[in-house]
Amino acid sequence: MAIKTWPTSIYPESADVGLKQDVQRNRSRSGKTSTFEMPGAAWVMTLTFPDSSEWSGRPRLEALITSLRGGANRLSAPHFGRPYPNGTLSGVPVLASAVKAGNGMLSLKNCNGTLRAGDFIGLGGQLLMVESDVAPVSGSMVVQVNPAVRLPQPVGTPIVWDRPHILWVLKEDEDPVKFPYRSGMYRPSFAIDLIEDWS
Repeated sequence: MAIKTWPTSIYPESADVGLKQDVQRNRSRSGKTSTFEMPGAAWVMTLTFPDSSEWSGRPRLEALITSLRGGANRLSAPHFGRPYPNGTLSGVPVLASAVKAGNGMLSLKNCNGTLRAGDFIGLGGQLLMVESDVAPVSGSMVVQVNPAVRLPQPVGTPIVWDRPHILWVLKEDEDPVKFPYRSGMYRPSFAIDLIEDWS
């Protein structure tokens, strides 16, 4: 497996991103529903690329997508819709205490700015959404995130706020990604579907 990095010179027309939760549901005969959150939540993303001409960079884009080998390789890319926080966090924040797998609360230090609900941060290669506004006190803050941390992280692990990249894989599909070609060097819009990979 190889990892391909998304080039900063290529931009999608749109990015639709969501969190696919893993929830087990049980419905009793009385009509009561019980739910259990499982640890397999994963981000999914659909990237749509605009109409273009043959000479507008479309060949480079097609080469990048083809290099994913139908899902055999991974793509390192950010969340295109919100690559930077709406808060003011910057600098080099790190974990102030170790985090166990399954924990959704992070204690940070070296914080010189805020995070707002909906901001994204990266931790150990995982993309985490901040669930509520938080501001530092003496450079420290506790952040509630979703999904929970998958792997234990030691004290001092960096918090990535500047375009945190995670690994994506093409979603399973029997049909390959198709690149539309039309006469006159016109290239219609097309889209690809990705899901987060952490294997």
